Amino acid sequence: MKTFSLLDTVKGNFDHLAIDLKRNLLFLTPEDFKAVLVLDATSGRLIQQIDGIVRPHAVWCRSDVGRLYVTDGGDGSAKFFDGETYWQTARVPLLRDADSIGYDISRNILNVDMGEVMLVKPTPC
Repeated sequence: MKTFSLLDTVKGNFDHLAIDLKRNLLFLTPEDFKAVLVLDATSGRLIQQIDGIVRPHAVWCRSDVGRLYVTDGGDGSAKFFDGETYWQTARVPLLRDADSIGYDISRNILNVDMGEVMLVKPTPC
């Protein structure tokens, strides 16, 4: 087990995290920081900060298709990002406080929990 130090400015609960084993990356969602942090999973070095997320809850990495999915509980959406550039490629409006993410590989469906389950079919951008 490893412990990584983060900047003092990183605040909020860390509700969810994800890992990209293919690229050796760790994705963190400090809720009050309004960003997703992308760390090197070995060293803990900050690789990227994905801004523009009001309240990041969950994050899901699909390294097989080069995508990152983040639920934003602040604006009630699921945001899709390119897995290399981290540029936002899509936004799906959901209910306020959108939270957990799961992926059903057999049906290619992203499941988002908002107190109830809503199925979102990711489409190529």
